[in-house]
Amino acid sequence: MLELEIIESANRLVTAVIGLRREDKVLVVTDAGKFNVGKAFAAVCRSLGAETVVAVMPIRGEHGNEPPATIAAAMRVADVVFAPTTYSITHTRARLNASKEGTKVVILRGVDEEMMI
Repeated sequence: MLELEIIESANRLVTAVIGLRREDKVLVVTDAGKFNVGKAFAAVCRSLGAETVVAVMPIRGEHGNEPPATIAAAMRVADVVFAPTTYSITHTRARLNASKEGTKVVILRGVDEEMMI
């Protein structure tokens, strides 16, 4: 039942805050520590008809460490990136380059299942 509450919160962020459109290309970047939160965002985006890809990266060890190059490249071509990760990717070249390309990047570092509920 907790998954339903997490999905409800994800739905509010995806629809009310981001205004996701069916034609948007979505990338969910997550890791083992935040996988259930990432899974909720992916489920919501898919349910709205957006092309959604989930990329699971290794936990990077500290804030600001770059994601893998394949994820960085995918971030640049996505319309929206949701990033529930254990450590923040806010101040990375990957996030900066994605933003320069017009990608909406939603950093969700520190957001866990309890916060979503």
